[in-house]
Amino acid sequence: MKDLVKMTDSLKGGFPDWDRFDKFFDRFADNFTENFFTNFPTSVGQPKASFPKINAWEEDGAYHIEAALAGFDKDDVELEFKDNSLYIKVSKKQDKEEKGKKYAIREISHRTASRGIQFASPVDVNKISSTFENGVLKVDLGKENVPEKPDSVKIDIK
Repeated sequence: MKDLVKMTDSLKGGFPDWDRFDKFFDRFADNFTENFFTNFPTSVGQPKASFPKINAWEEDGAYHIEAALAGFDKDDVELEFKDNSLYIKVSKKQDKEEKGKKYAIREISHRTASRGIQFASPVDVNKISSTFENGVLKVDLGKENVPEKPDSVKIDIK
């Protein structure tokens, strides 16, 4: 027991800034655990998954969506509506063959992104329209005219 006490005392004497080190380690551990999964790439050397940034609002009996798709062309975009949800998928592969060049390193770019948006009220599939201009996708989805159901109904007893 005496040897253990002596060793502990000698360690304390060897770390004059123990409290400062302890605080530094606590901050490091907190930052590491907070940021590890949010900044961790999906695979080594690849950026994490990408989701298009959107604006969405409801106005005049319709839903309106704007998605920022900078760097993509109209032909790179795929829209699908099913189960009262809109799915936006974009994919762009850049593989340009350049003759006459000897590459030491040649990186092929393939970017993809997707987003699904579910709507609270039924959408009329005949009232969906979209445009793509200057990297912004705009989608308008008209609501289906569904008669409102009352919360409760009084039943007469005969």
